[in-house]
Amino acid sequence: MRSLVTILLVAVVLSPLTAAATEVGPGPVYGHWYASGNPYNVNGEIFVPVDSTLYIHDSVQVIFQGHYKFIVYGCLEANGTESDSILFTAADPSTGWHGIRLIDAQDGCQLSYCRIEYGKAEGSGSDGRGGGIYCENSSPTITHNTITNNSARYSGGIHCDNSSPTVNHNTITDNWGTETGGINCSYNSNAVIDSNTISNNSSTEGGAGGIYCALSNPTITHNTIEGNAANVSATGGGIFSSSFSNPTIANNIIRNNSAGTGGGIGCLETANPTITDNTITGNSANENGGGICCLSNSSPTISGNTIRANSARDGGAIACRVNSSPILSNNILDSNTADIGGGVYASDHCDPTLNFNRITNNVASRLGGGVAFGYYSNPTLLNNTFSRNAADSGGRCILMCLTLWSLIPSSGATVHQKAPRSASLQGLQS
Repeated sequence: MRSLVTILLVAVVLSPLTAAATEVGPGPVYGHWYASGNPYNVNGEIFVPVDSTLYIHDSVQVIFQGHYKFIVYGCLEANGTESDSILFTAADPSTGWHGIRLIDAQDGCQLSYCRIEYGKAEGSGSDGRGGGIYCENSSPTITHNTITNNSARYSGGIHCDNSSPTVNHNTITDNWGTETGGINCSYNSNAVIDSNTISNNSSTEGGAGGIYCALSNPTITHNTIEGNAANVSATGGGIFSSSFSNPTIANNIIRNNSAGTGGGIGCLETANPTITDNTITGNSANENGGGICCLSNSSPTISGNTIRANSARDGGAIACRVNSSPILSNNILDSNTADIGGGVYASDHCDPTLNFNRITNNVASRLGGGVAFGYYSNPTLLNNTFSRNAADSGGRCILMCLTLWSLIPSSGATVHQKAPRSASLQGLQS
């Protein structure tokens, strides 16, 4: 008899918990969702109407029972707390759901202290963008979230089209897309991306592992961007700036990223970012620019950075190819390695300017331990410090100019040194 009473009591205690589940959709959603309604089981595509607001409160669990979209035309305020976050997930991670999609959403949308996981954007066009969050003509505040294990045909974590969200203090990790793993800013998307950890994201075909910018000028500051990977034939393991994008990239830690070209940062197709005061370390590229690569008429301003222990085939720290002429000033290029140009490599009509840099302890397995300038390049050097650089081919080599085998005025290069000209040339060729 006592056992029967115990069973009945357990049933009475548990039944309210079971009954608390809230079945949602398909259709419009608005009003307030509280934890008392957990879990919110989403059974079809849901949307916040244009003239409505949905408030999701701390500790709410939103579980998509199939591959359904959550579209925001009106306003979404999903605000958890540090100790009681909001969960957006899929009942079956292998099926996933179609992410949070803000389309012409109202101003004031917020996502804070949420965990967004297992979103999959697998369709064509915009339906293939933004596995976790997609913004189109919308600029929400996205702060203190964990965005993880999302995937997409194009961009896994966050995708912005003509949108300028504020993205700060998030952890964006283990997302992947064919074009971008972490964050994509396209078509006039001037996002503020500040103080995030963007790690272990990957692109499987082209584009960036961490952050991709195309026709956009985002501000990328104070982030830790590490362990991201672009495909071996792609550009920009950490950050990829392409197609007339001029982002500001400042005060970031960019480390241990990898790509075919531009292990840390890749610049392509007339992209001229400002790259200042970053720590760029331990990145690798199969081809050009372990730390930074400039390709196809891209001439960024690169100043005040510490670029250390990066590796590539050409240009361990920095590589310039195809009419790219960056300005390098007040950087530390230390302990980088490459086949050619342990510190810097420039070729193919590139005219870099090097002012007041410290280029030390770099190694080339073939030519140009410190810097190597290839055919038709016309570099300008002013008051740089070269020390303890080495090349294995032909002995120790600080600087190599492939055009005439030495840096002299007839090669097109301009050299300014504090030491007398004869002494500076002797030092460079030692």
